[in-house]
Amino acid sequence: MSVSTFRSICAVILTVTLSVPAFSIGFGTKAKDATVKVVNGKPLKGKTTLAIGAFRVAFKTHDQVVSIARGALMGNGGSSVTDDTTLSGVDHALMQKIADEIYADFLVQAKAKGYTITDSAALASTSADYKALPVTASFAEGPFGLFVVPTGQTSPVLGTDDYKQERHGAQSFTSGFKGIGVGMAKTAANDVFIKAASPDTAVLAVTIVVNYATYKGTQSQWGGSSSATVDFGATIEGADAYGLGTGIKAWDSKTQGCAACMAQASMSGNIHTSDSIGTTEKRDALGVSGNVSNALGALMGTGVGKHKAFTVTADPVAYEKNVLVVASEASNLMLTKVAAER
Repeated sequence: MSVSTFRSICAVILTVTLSVPAFSIGFGTKAKDATVKVVNGKPLKGKTTLAIGAFRVAFKTHDQVVSIARGALMGNGGSSVTDDTTLSGVDHALMQKIADEIYADFLVQAKAKGYTITDSAALASTSADYKALPVTASFAEGPFGLFVVPTGQTSPVLGTDDYKQERHGAQSFTSGFKGIGVGMAKTAANDVFIKAASPDTAVLAVTIVVNYATYKGTQSQWGGSSSATVDFGATIEGADAYGLGTGIKAWDSKTQGCAACMAQASMSGNIHTSDSIGTTEKRDALGVSGNVSNALGALMGTGVGKHKAFTVTADPVAYEKNVLVVASEASNLMLTKVAAER
């Protein structure tokens, strides 16, 4: 390697290696791009009682968005951006408190829409099969983050709990194969929920995914640049393309036993507020090897990458307040669609 080339690489490394001090997450107003669509609403028709077969609030403490742009020719240009985020300052006690509040608000809203509610404790007292189901343990790592079950309730393991949501932005190579597995995923809970239902009762499985930001990334085959954005703030995250995420599933006594025969009211998009939930620290996460690779890519025209890392330190009071606001709106959005099927 020539002296001039080595100096150029060093200059690029010095330019792209950054360390940014902590700053306050910006204030803003609530934004909603979420919608709910009910698929196969028959199990919800004519129902006056909702039995809560499963209820989980998933808290994300780490997330990532990836943006990729490939050059017009193989090996010619292109770029990638990866933003990693980590949440701190939210302990298990606070997660449990918030999960209990989200659950209580969900029940209040369901009753306000004219439903009678049967909780999981009541189901367990009348159904030995339900009581015997494998359950989700609170604070276990699930496909959407840490699962938290409301105090005093149980939540059986569901068929799709082995499948993680797709990452934000550019998708991985294996993404296209996931839909097959998700569509066939089933546990004993499906059949038990059908048996526990009655002509006027639908058994629900509710999942609400709490994030601390929204993410946007792109994937392009012909562009030479890429960008990723992260907007910090309390967020209820919608389901991905395979229905994994925030949503309600419902079974009645006439539901068929296939994996996807239940009613599904999945939320797509996000409900988000950019009101401050704490502070964040940003740093360059490429490391020495990543910066050297970028320097070579810039000199040789083979493409460069950026990798940023953010650590969010939550203010517990602000975090709880804002999560409850967006969660209540998500519950209302889903329950309104469920009630419309009645």
